[in-house]
Amino acid sequence: MAAIPVITALRRKDRLWPAVTFSAAAHAALIVWVVVRVPAPAIDLNQKPIVAKLVRLGPKKPPEYLPRKEAPPPPAPAEAAPAPVAAPAPAAPAAPIAAIAKVDPKPATPTAKSPNPGKATSNSLASVLSKVRATAAAADPQYGDPDGDPLGDSEEGSEGDRYLALVNREIQANYDVPATISDRERMYLKATVVVYIEPDGRITRWQFETPSGNSAFDAALERTLRKTRVPPPPDGAREDYRRRGLTVNFTIG
Repeated sequence: MAAIPVITALRRKDRLWPAVTFSAAAHAALIVWVVVRVPAPAIDLNQKPIVAKLVRLGPKKPPEYLPRKEAPPPPAPAEAAPAPVAAPAPAAPAAPIAAIAKVDPKPATPTAKSPNPGKATSNSLASVLSKVRATAAAADPQYGDPDGDPLGDSEEGSEGDRYLALVNREIQANYDVPATISDRERMYLKATVVVYIEPDGRITRWQFETPSGNSAFDAALERTLRKTRVPPPPDGAREDYRRRGLTVNFTIG
């Protein structure tokens, strides 16, 4: 059996290199075309963010406490017929005036004065007010949710409302109040911001709907959003929180 000359084998190997190079270049060009051609998912800026109620922190409302239906106002009473006017009776003759015996007036017994009438009145008024407040609190307890927010204004809500309370709590916990903000300013500063949350709880971006008007307050809020990671959104709404965002009305009270 004749052996293949070495020079012939080398020539065949040299002829394979152009084909291998062309194939690699074609595959690389195809990969680049796919990456450039397929666009990234677009974000619809016209979509409205999710608006939820902030549920109050407190005990849950008992299920037997159903909404009360207001009773209709009672009908107006029918007009009564005017009663007949009786004829006036003749006046009786005046009786003779008897002589009144003169009585010497007795000296009035002096009454004991309160040592401090103003203080006693003040104490009794405070006692009455405290009793009224206690009665009103017992008659109308503030229901909410054990996972609610102290600044909430709703006693019950949906799953999205409860999630807003969790997000607000995390932002509040990470917020550092700037030293330039006085206690008086803290009472009324408020910013409305839309946060976009990934399924794992990362806040990837945000947008101010209504700034507070205080640059230090708003800058501190942005720093907080950069470092805050919130609980993952509910399973059925993760895509909505990522694309539409969640509206947060942020205050520091």
